[in-house]
Amino acid sequence: MENGKHRPRIDGLADNGELVFSIGPLSTWSTFDRFWYAWDEAQVEAELAYEAWCREPGREAYVTYRAAQDRADAA
Repeated sequence: MENGKHRPRIDGLADNGELVFSIGPLSTWSTFDRFWYAWDEAQVEAELAYEAWCREPGREAYVTYRAAQDRADAA
């Protein structure tokens, strides 16, 4: 699902339990919009990880996919 619009942007960030947005604050966005955006970015990352696992199956690829999907589920 790589369309140039969404790309994972959390590489190298420690998981401290905070939401990290790849865009700056937008005062016109509602709280719902912000949470939807967080979920959408996490889901795109999970889909990319799933596609990578399908292309090259293996333990590391599966663990990467599951971690990404867990983040999307939590969002």
